[in-house]
Amino acid sequence: MHKKGALDLSISTIVIVIICSVCLVASVVFLTQLVDTSDDTTSQVSVKLVKEENNVYVAPQSAQSTPSQSSEPRSPSDEPIVMFKQTPEIKLDCLKDLNCDFYFTFVPLGEWDSQLAFDKKADARAQFFIDISKFKYTKVGIITVPLDFAAQCGFPNKIDQKSAAHHQKVKGCADKYADKVGIDYERAVGLLSDYSGGRAFFGEKAMISALGFKSGSNEFERPGIVAHELGHTYDLCDEYALTFHKQQKSFTTKKKCENSFPQQCDASMQDCEGNTPTFRDYEGQPILNVCGGSVHYSIMGFSRGSECGLDRTGGYEAYGDIDE
Repeated sequence: MHKKGALDLSISTIVIVIICSVCLVASVVFLTQLVDTSDDTTSQVSVKLVKEENNVYVAPQSAQSTPSQSSEPRSPSDEPIVMFKQTPEIKLDCLKDLNCDFYFTFVPLGEWDSQLAFDKKADARAQFFIDISKFKYTKVGIITVPLDFAAQCGFPNKIDQKSAAHHQKVKGCADKYADKVGIDYERAVGLLSDYSGGRAFFGEKAMISALGFKSGSNEFERPGIVAHELGHTYDLCDEYALTFHKQQKSFTTKKKCENSFPQQCDASMQDCEGNTPTFRDYEGQPILNVCGGSVHYSIMGFSRGSECGLDRTGGYEAYGDIDE
């Protein structure tokens, strides 16, 4: 009796041990498969990140879940993927650190609806000038004087572009704002909100320009006016007629024009398109979306209703830009 009970106890113990071993092995296998499944999901996300060619990605954050996150595994489509077709070009703004090579200051004249409206018009004219000048390959800062600051500069209600005193007021206002900002500017542009053409004195640091010209009841916007008048401040003479070019030699600071009269135009021609753009020679290489006419043109010359210089919608000849 005693030996049989001992034998029964030993058999029961063996059975329990076997069952526990089977359960343990099954648990290990289940956990192993679960880990493998998680690794496969992560691998799928990684593969998705590296398979695409010619793209730059920001990798998803760690897959570790926080206590507030669901315990369900996230699908690859749920992972945050930020992509760019190419490495984005970073354009440094020299105005942020005030380390520009040159500054051009725009002073608001007349009645402007808003600061934003003034800034947009000033920027369009500045970019036009920069694109056809030696400043294209330099760091240029465009400074727009706030409307409320300009209101304290003592401008008269009616700006007379022919008045040297009004040009000096533009310079004085630009000087004050430049001192406040802490820069020394190359040129100051007094920008009117009307369509009364433009005016400049040779060699001066300030000039005045409107948005365009009037012809009867029609208004024609001409961003190129600013570039043309700035050309005069650098002693560039008008190229659309030899008579104007000769007359202006006596007005320049060095008693000569920095640009010669175009050789392809004879003395009798009054609509010479020119061949010497402001600073850079584009002869034979038209600038897209800038000037019309033939392949020889100039911001100081004649244009056919586009942006180069004089046109018959009013133009520089009608308003005059020759001053002693």
